Amino acid sequence: MINGQTAADKPRSSDLMTILVEMEADANVWSISINRIQMWPWLRIRWFFSEWERYYTRSSTPSRNTLGRLKTILSRTWNHLSPALTMRALAPARCDGLEHADIVFLSDGISFAKLGNLYYEKFCDPLIEEANRIDLKSTIWTTVDLPFKNTKSAIYSLNAKIKAVNILGLVISKLILKSKSVKFMHAEINKNLTYSQLHHGIPLSKAYSDATRLKLIRQLFRARLQIVNPQVAFVVSYYNLEGIGFILACKSLGIPVVDIQHGVQGNLHPAYGGFKLPKLKNRQIDLLPNYFWVWSQTEKQNIDRWAANSSHRAYVGGNPWITFWKNENHTDESVRNTKQKVNALVKSASGKPVVLVTLQYGLDYTQQLDQIKQLLIHTSNEYKFWIRLHPLMLTRHAEIATFIDFSSLELHQTTDLPLPALLTYCNVHVTHSSSTVIEAAAYNVPSIITSPFGTELFEEFITQRIAFDASAGLEVVQKHLRFLTVNRDQKASSNICPGNPLENFMKIVSNNSN
Repeated sequence: MINGQTAADKPRSSDLMTILVEMEADANVWSISINRIQMWPWLRIRWFFSEWERYYTRSSTPSRNTLGRLKTILSRTWNHLSPALTMRALAPARCDGLEHADIVFLSDGISFAKLGNLYYEKFCDPLIEEANRIDLKSTIWTTVDLPFKNTKSAIYSLNAKIKAVNILGLVISKLILKSKSVKFMHAEINKNLTYSQLHHGIPLSKAYSDATRLKLIRQLFRARLQIVNPQVAFVVSYYNLEGIGFILACKSLGIPVVDIQHGVQGNLHPAYGGFKLPKLKNRQIDLLPNYFWVWSQTEKQNIDRWAANSSHRAYVGGNPWITFWKNENHTDESVRNTKQKVNALVKSASGKPVVLVTLQYGLDYTQQLDQIKQLLIHTSNEYKFWIRLHPLMLTRHAEIATFIDFSSLELHQTTDLPLPALLTYCNVHVTHSSSTVIEAAAYNVPSIITSPFGTELFEEFITQRIAFDASAGLEVVQKHLRFLTVNRDQKASSNICPGNPLENFMKIVSNNSN
């Protein structure tokens, strides 16, 4: 975070997106290509999150130069370097579980929830169950090493190969002669990004490194996909190098690829909103998925606005994890056991209204935890607070519990138990800017949003009085809490897609392929 700046001084998502949208309208950003890899909108996404991190992240670690980063990578993963340099890292191994599947899923390695003794991939496993019902075979890959082995479906990790490919790409990118035309286009982009003098540009070396790694990651996935030969591929969170490399590999083989919504989208998200597309020969942007599986008409309308003159399409398939939990015909013993655990938590509240607080990753204490601690100090006698950590904060259980320091606080169980099970029983949701606002709405649970960043992100929810703006401070949070815990409408939400959304989607893909 940039020291000495108040929240009012920091750019919001809309400020960053305005710069990008204006640049797409005025500059020929879509033409920048490195090693025959179209680099936009990857550079758009990279820049947005880099700037967000620079202004909002809790980390104060100074950036290192390229040589320092390379030394760190090599020292940590030296055992993978030799196979990378001999290109064995790109070759599929027999032990990788490679056999034909109708559907390949690429998980982000984060979207897991424990149910009984098994970890469910929240967005892939429910769709795999739907695929099984229509006799389609599925497989899940991931690019990270999972900290657990007891998963609902077999999951094949490509982490070692990805590390090797990244090292090789970083080395090769240093040896490439930089094109004059790319240098010129890159300079034009950076001139637009930094005109306000508040923002940084994108180093040319990083652009070349990313392009080289993308090319190798595409090759890695292509070799595997040729063996598996799926009808369609799904990716959870496409907007990272591995996800985009997967998209490029799928498209090179004519395999339709689908991004599964996993959180907030909307017009203020650089991977989903506000694109000013150029005139397209094949009606496709290379780095974007063919389809976007979204949770509701709201997200579909957002994508339709910019994708209207392209062949990119949004499909309302619902939130697979919410759909799974709203199925009242569960025979799984672990589902019943989970509901019993949540019931026990509710009983321990002794009749107090239950307030679910979801924490957001990457924020410093002043932006989130200080306010939550003050809220507990002033209102813990009135409400029972359930605190839930972001999936990327799981290693900070003890740190956060110690900082908040309330004996009656629920933190461990409410982080570990599936979110839909908690939403069934809580009265109000409080957050800085978590996408749980969307999931809470599916259970008719109102959200109180405590930051200007969050209120901008969920403006439509606030307009519809599904969420409430409390960015002005603690007193407003307390005011909304008193009102909502007394006046909550108990009507059940019906925000799920009937039938088998996957079966309907597969028919659309088949028709579009013919």
